[in-house]
Amino acid sequence: MALRLTPWTQWAAFVSVVVATVASVALWDRGRWNLGLIVPPALAVRESLLGMAVAAGVIGGADLLVVLTTEVRRQPGNGFPFFELVAVFIPAVLHEELLFRGYAFQRLWSWSRWLAVALGSVIFAALHAWNQSVTPLALINILLGGVLLSLAWERYRRLWFPIGLHFGWNLMSGPILGYEVSGYVPGES
Repeated sequence: MALRLTPWTQWAAFVSVVVATVASVALWDRGRWNLGLIVPPALAVRESLLGMAVAAGVIGGADLLVVLTTEVRRQPGNGFPFFELVAVFIPAVLHEELLFRGYAFQRLWSWSRWLAVALGSVIFAALHAWNQSVTPLALINILLGGVLLSLAWERYRRLWFPIGLHFGWNLMSGPILGYEVSGYVPGES
């Protein structure tokens, strides 16, 4: 059964994850847990842009290989979904990274790196299983994406690089190339 969500649902999910994270850190760590979000703005921007560039290269390169080796061809787009960027794509990335590479993941990482990556990636994929048009191959890709995003967090031990990577991945896949992103089809691409 596919879930039907309004565009602003992603902002509600983001606010919910922020509240749960703040409460968890306050209760279990007395406010002394560094999630990797509080950094100088230049550092946050640099890591986010690096993540976006890596994602654009990977997705763009993969799409180019598809075009070069198959009969698949790109159709001209019909614009850019600026409203959906703000209402759906940005809050989805923020809430998913805070949820899947945030407090619970980082606590589990401090006990077992392998378990954190495996469990986090399996749950990341499982929670995408109810998305519209999901296939077994898509779930495998999402699981591997969870592993990649976990390793992206490990690179700097901050959330900005995986946020940029995740955002760049979704932006390149959906609004730029016109693919569904986790079952969501942008109105324009």
